[in-house]
Amino acid sequence: MANRGQAFETMMLVISVIVALAILGVLLQILGIVKIFNPSDPAATMSQDLKKVQTKGYGIEVPRKLTLSKSIIDVKGVITDIPILEDDVKFVCDDDAICGSDKAISLEKDDKRVVIKNNVEVFVAVCGDASNDNGAKYCVAFSRTETGATESCDKGCLGG
Repeated sequence: MANRGQAFETMMLVISVIVALAILGVLLQILGIVKIFNPSDPAATMSQDLKKVQTKGYGIEVPRKLTLSKSIIDVKGVITDIPILEDDVKFVCDDDAICGSDKAISLEKDDKRVVIKNNVEVFVAVCGDASNDNGAKYCVAFSRTETGATESCDKGCLGG
């Protein structure tokens, strides 16, 4: 029987380590412990939903549960690559438990900027109507519940 040599054994060890790390990464992703492959970016998620509503011209996207960490999100960061004006978008938050000057989320600069003071899990809904001439055409709403986010968005932009 011919010997394969030291290089073959080393290569097999390297391949087994790579396979083991890939399996570990997939398992951790499934369990939700570590988000290696898809880190959460709330502004990008809001932007994707806003683009869907803008493309249709009207409507409301199903609220998504997002984890917001201490940061600032402004309208400019959400409308990148979307052909709408800053004045056409506003943030809405009617949930007194998480929104306010002394709460986890506060709205500033005429509802054009969200200041996240503490890590918080919220539902975010995006809605709009391109034909609306009474204020903002598109809204991004925050709430602790899906229903709250939908209602805030509807009331803030669609006049519901």
